[in-house]
Formats: sequence, structure tokens, C-alpha cells
Amino acid sequence: MDGAAVPPAGGGAAGAANSAAVAGRPSTDSEVGFTAFHSSGDGSGGDVGGDGLVGDVPTYGATHDRGLDSGGGADGGVPVVSVAVVVGRLVRAHALMLVGLAAYAGGLALLGTLVFEPLPWQAWFSFAVLGVMFAALVAAVLPTQVILLLALVTLLAFQVVTPKDALSGFAGNGVGTIAVLFVVVEGITRTSTLAPVVAVLLGKPRSLFVAQARVMGVVSSVSAFLYDTPTILMLLPLVESWARRAGVDPRLLLMPLNNAGLLGGAMTLLGTSANLVVVDLARAVTDLVDENGEPLKFRVFDVGKVGAPVAVVGILYMLIASRFLLRPRRSTAGTCVGVGDGATDGDEESGAASAALGAVRAYTCALRVQPGAPIVGDTVVSAGLRRLRGLFLIEIERENGEVLPAVDPETRIAAGDTLIFSGDVDTVRELYQLPGLEPATAHSRKIGTAHHRRRLVEVVISLHSTLVGRGVREIGFRSLFRAAIIAVHRRGEYVDGRTGDVVLAAGDCLLLETDAGFAERHRNDARFGAVLEVRRSQPVRRDVGHQLIAGVIVVAMVGVAASGVAPLFTAAAVAAVAMLATGCLSLENASSCFNLPVLITVGASVGLSTSLETTGAAAALAAAILGLFSRLGELGILYGIAASTVIVSSMVTNVAAVSLLFPVVQSLIAKGGVSIYPAIYVLMVGGSLSFATPIAYNTNVIVNERGGYRFVDWVKFGVPLQLACVAVLPPLALAVY
Repeated sequence: MDGAAVPPAGGGAAGAANSAAVAGRPSTDSEVGFTAFHSSGDGSGGDVGGDGLVGDVPTYGATHDRGLDSGGGADGGVPVVSVAVVVGRLVRAHALMLVGLAAYAGGLALLGTLVFEPLPWQAWFSFAVLGVMFAALVAAVLPTQVILLLALVTLLAFQVVTPKDALSGFAGNGVGTIAVLFVVVEGITRTSTLAPVVAVLLGKPRSLFVAQARVMGVVSSVSAFLYDTPTILMLLPLVESWARRAGVDPRLLLMPLNNAGLLGGAMTLLGTSANLVVVDLARAVTDLVDENGEPLKFRVFDVGKVGAPVAVVGILYMLIASRFLLRPRRSTAGTCVGVGDGATDGDEESGAASAALGAVRAYTCALRVQPGAPIVGDTVVSAGLRRLRGLFLIEIERENGEVLPAVDPETRIAAGDTLIFSGDVDTVRELYQLPGLEPATAHSRKIGTAHHRRRLVEVVISLHSTLVGRGVREIGFRSLFRAAIIAVHRRGEYVDGRTGDVVLAAGDCLLLETDAGFAERHRNDARFGAVLEVRRSQPVRRDVGHQLIAGVIVVAMVGVAASGVAPLFTAAAVAAVAMLATGCLSLENASSCFNLPVLITVGASVGLSTSLETTGAAAALAAAILGLFSRLGELGILYGIAASTVIVSSMVTNVAAVSLLFPVVQSLIAKGGVSIYPAIYVLMVGGSLSFATPIAYNTNVIVNERGGYRFVDWVKFGVPLQLACVAVLPPLALAVY
């Protein structure tokens, strides 16, 4: 079969989304491109929901804007609103935030009056800025990185932190390590090194419970022996892709994955740098000895005696609580249809063009199953082709010519089958990257570009294009543009015939398979009203050679860092260069893999934590918490250590938290109030329980960005998890040590 232009299941939801495109023909070339890329799937002309969402992207301050714009002048012009009305609307819109700030201020006043020793004004100012920052994060009035930068600049302006301290996060190892790990992870992703391993470990779950259990089991086990940060970063893109094929919303997996990785890191000394810091601090104190007067000994797996049971408790909590506390991503315009059963479901956010411009276009495309493909012999359901959101499997054409127009979910896939799909850009991209599937059009195999260097690009035929009214074969489209037409979308109309027989019309959207330079070459081409590359549509390499090379590089990186031969930053930097030098990663991919909002958030959070350290605010808070618990005996002191570590590590990095608390713990040990090993191991494990905020740990920031979570999602899911872990940690430590 030489094409993809086949009917999109007349009565299906995909066909409905297709038929809802804008009907009128624009009058200019620019309007053709604009209309094609902006047509709304529901015909409403936009995707803005009543809650301030555009698709799944929050429009910050949406409630506030609607409040101010609801009025209008007598002539329909600029609304005239009094200051009192504006203030009233702001108060109503952010009432919960204001109540929280008032409670926070009252709590600080009580602590200052009854508990804290006298503190300098800088410490109180740091507490105040921190409270306003958390309130702003909860209300989502601005992006996370902007809120943190504003808080940091405020502290800088009042000279609470010095310029050196404010920039310490951006110049330190944290941001640099994450930046180079982005490159290493991109190399792993581009070579699909871990994909086969993850596919075997995660399998094909039949329920959300099983999917979460497998994900958390895998990541907690791996992060116990490797650093938790690179482990989570490497598994994130693989789990996201696996989740979409398994029909599971990634939001329901990413936060549990992150938290399980942190719990796994607490099971050995190698899992997180905070554990190693505590060991170094303990060994540096010469008068700290065990009950026999011998120097303290810290074996790699000793902390696992309490860390592993705590991890089990945490994972069990997440398996149960995620059903109630984590919600799937809100569906956008458009629907999807399952295979054969006519079931509908919400559409995932679309691809690069759709997400950026709010378009919902149902393309119809044909993909051929190659011999030896992983899905050969699988049913449609087990192959993951039924649960892709935004997807409709129209029919299967067997190699012998047999056509299955109504595909049963239990139909088995054979080599040489041509699968006819209707779906949005994001779904087509997912299918395009599945191993063993290739575009059915013969033109795709004739493109003179290596498969792993190709891209998907959307173009719109302009109104006055010289291509209008001419057939694809007549034009010699592949030779002229070095591109193969994968699918055609024509404002909801069925484009009859194979792609080679299609006569192009103004406003046609073409999905092309081409090389990396196509978008740049034709960005100003008068024949196209719009040209847009589909984000992350480049296929990965699947040759065994580069997979082995990338695997060796990563194992060497982790081994060098874990053994202490070199810091993780140094090992990751060398690994990143090795990925580029061996061809596992191109310069283009490396330069586009950095997530600037994440790096800004991490850097700013370190600067903010510095203010709490240097002003004595964090130490005072920790001492106050420990003082409250010290009256309850040894078990109470251990609860105080755990609680203070968890609370402080929610505001500063876990390394800073354990460093601040260690002198306090040391003094309690010296006074004989608590045994050495239980206290130290509670401090270690408590430092890994950073689940309550998106800025508490480096990976929290990254997961928050990729999962589209809100600040309150972390609080309502993470705080109970912390309480569950803290509840069992001290008794376990006393019983074991």
C-alpha cells in the first residue's frame, strides 16, 4: 500500500474531530496557515477552559484576569473598575492564599515568643519571604522559576544574602550536574539503550496498580545502588513513553516514580549524596564512638535495615493513596476511540504544533509492520495500540490482501500487516517511533537520510501556492522537497486515493517525513503558509553497537561517581563528552536537551536555602522542633530528628538539612539522650524524605515540570507520605540498632 489517505472511520470520534475543522476558506496565504494551525477541535475557536487552562497549560493569574475583565464601560470599551472593586476581587480570588499567610505569620509569632532564641531581623525577613513564596506557588500566580527568582531578588535587594550567596546555586555543582546529566540522559534516550530493559522489567500491565507497582519497584531497586538523581532522570522519558503506550496517564506514574527513587536512595550509602555527607561528618568527629568505644563503622547496606522497610511503607502508601490524591491530566478538546469497541476517552495534549497553537487535526496514516518487530504475534491490546489516546485503528490490511475493517482488540498482528490509523499529531509521532513500524508509503524508504536523523514536519499549502491543483506524483514531491508525505488533513474532508494520487488544495495540512533541515529551508517558502517541525519526532537509534557504547559510558559514569574516584559532576561531564565523541548523540540534540526553567529553579532554590542557613533561621527551627520532642525520651528525640530533618529539607536541600542538623544531633548524643547509630541513621533516612514541595529536591523540580503538577499536588500527596515514613522510622531504628 503506497499511502496513508484512507477514510477516518466515518462515525468515530476521530472523524468527528476531523470534521469539526474551520469551514471557511481564508483570503490570504497567511490566513491559510493561521487557520489550519489554529482550528479548534470543538469548533469553538479556542481551547480556553473555564478554569484558566489552555489545553493542559495553566494560564497564570487566569482567575484574576477574568475578574478584572468582566466589567465593561458603557460604550463597550475599556472597563471602569474602582480600586475597591479590584481589591475585593483580588481578595476573593486568593482568599485561601491570604488565610494561609495569616496562619503562617501567627505560627511564626508564637514560635518567636515561646520557643525561638532571639534571632536577627534577617532571619525573620527570610521566613517572611519564604512564606509569601510558598503562598504564590500554591496559587500558581506565576511560573515556579519566576516566583523563586523574585524571592531571591527580594532577599538580595534587602542585603539578606550577598551576591555571592545568591549566585551560589547557579555556580555550584547542583545546576552543573543536572545540566550535564541532561546531555547523558539524552544520549541514553537517543540510542534507546535502556528501552529493552525497561520494556522487560515493566512488561504490559493490565491495571494502574500493577503499572505503579512495577515502576516503583524498578526505580527504588536501581536507585539503591546508583545515585538517585541520574537514575530518575534516565527512567523519566522511558516511563513516559511506556505509560502512553500502556494507556496510563504519565501524571499517575511520574510523582510515584520520583518518590520511590528517593526512598530507594535511602537504602544504601551509595543512593544519595546526603548519606555520604552524614558519614563524612560523623567520621570527622573524633569523640564519636560506638558503645564499645570503637570508631564508628558505616557499611554500605547498614542504613538499608531501616531504609528498606521505610521504602516498603512508602510504596504501599503511594499504591493506595495515588488513586485518591493524584488526578489524571485534564482532557483537551477532541476525543479518541478505542479499537473495535467504540469507547471514547480524553485526548492527550497534542504534538508540538498542536500544543503550541491549540490545533486538533486528525491525520490518517498507514504504517507497515516490519519482520521481527516486537509487536509481531501480539494482540492489538497487548501491543499497546488500543490505549493510545487520540488514536483510532481503522483497519488492518494483511500482506495477502485481506482487509479487516472492524478490528477486534484480540486480533493478532503479523509481519507485513499495514495498520491504518487516524489520530492527532502526538499519537502519530508515538506510532512513528515504535520499533518495528515504518511508514507504508514507498517514498519513505527512498529518502536519502538515515532513519535516526529524520523528522516529522507539518506544512500547510498556501492559497496562492504553485502546488495547488497539482497531483503529488505530477509534482515529484519526494524529489523536489526531499520529503515523503505520511498523511494528509483537509479540514475534515476525506482525501480519496493514495498519497501519490492526491491533488493538493489550498489549506491542506501535510505531515511529512524529512531531514532535519527541512523546516529551516522552507520556513519562508511561498508555497507553504506554515511550516512547523513536530517536537521530539526524531526516531531513536536502534543499532546494537551504539546501545552497547552508551551503556558502557553510563555504567562507567556511575561506577566512578559511586566509588568516590571523582565527583558526579566530573563523571557526568566526561560521559557527556563521550556520548558526543562516539556518535551516540549529535550536537543538535545535545544543544536542545537543556530545560532552562528547571535549571533556574534549582539554582534559585539553593540561593534561597542559603539565606535560611546564614541567618540562623533553619538552625533555630530545627533546634525548636528537637526541643519539643526531647521531653519524650529517646524515642521522642528520634521522632524530633526525623521531623526536623523532613521539615528543614522541604525548605533547603537535603545535603544542607543534614549538615545543619548534625551538630544538634551530635550534642544530643554527647548528652546521652540518644544512641549513636539510631540517631545517625534516622538523620540519613529523614534527609531523603523530600516529598512535600516541588523544590525540595533536584528531581522534584524536573518531575514537576514534565508532569505538569501543581504545588498543592506535592503537598497533598507528599505530606501524608512523609508522615507515614516518619511514623515507622524511629521505632525501626531503635529496634534494629
